[in-house]
Amino acid sequence: MRNNKLKIIVTFSFLIVITILVVWTIFQEDPVKRAVTLNTSNVNYSKVSTGKVELVVGYTQSTDPRWAVIGVNGSKFDEQGIEPYEYIAVEGNDPANELNEEILLYSEHTPVFILRGQLREEDNPNKLDLKALKVLTVESWDIVEPISRGNKFFRPLSSSKYLSRLDFVK
Repeated sequence: MRNNKLKIIVTFSFLIVITILVVWTIFQEDPVKRAVTLNTSNVNYSKVSTGKVELVVGYTQSTDPRWAVIGVNGSKFDEQGIEPYEYIAVEGNDPANELNEEILLYSEHTPVFILRGQLREEDNPNKLDLKALKVLTVESWDIVEPISRGNKFFRPLSSSKYLSRLDFVK
């Protein structure tokens, strides 16, 4: 009799813990920021001019500047003749400061963003490179779908169509 009571208590406790974990996971995977899609037509490559811009950029795992310009106005450049990419430094509302490294560093492919803001040229502090450095002051940004995360095992409910609470640095 006592053994049955113990089994019931253990089973009930286990079910409560599992229910709490499932509810917590669903709450944490609630959409915070939806991903956008790029235009299907590519645009011809051209150097990016200063002023108010909307850039399609890829995050690179390098020292500054970390952002490679791969398109403008919601469209990617044609794949021909754009290597090496034009790199820019970013300040202001930088997604790299808001998102955790699971999105930026450990994803299956290079994360792509649309950054909107003011682009200006500055003298490059790196004396080995004589080019001027382009700096974007970001006012707003979007991430482009599909969103890839490093390890799906720990986040089986995560979507490729939006960012959730767990994708942001606390």
